[in-house]
Amino acid sequence: MKYAVGLPVRSMFLPTQAFEALRDWRHQAGLGSLSTLGVSQDALQSAALAASSASSMKANPVPLTYDQLLGMLQLAWE
Repeated sequence: MKYAVGLPVRSMFLPTQAFEALRDWRHQAGLGSLSTLGVSQDALQSAALAASSASSMKANPVPLTYDQLLGMLQLAWE
């Protein structure tokens, strides 16, 4: 089995499972969620809007909509 930062690496998962895999890794690594880091849930919409228009999005190989970005932030907040 392969390991990264001391945790087992799943070599194969569906793209739709990426958020769940990252959330599992965050829990296993003992990292806090956005809410435990003090980010209010009200801030997620403005963060998603800012991210959707950020210049770094132009270089992203996968275009992400505001709704997709908000969904990722909401998962990271939980």
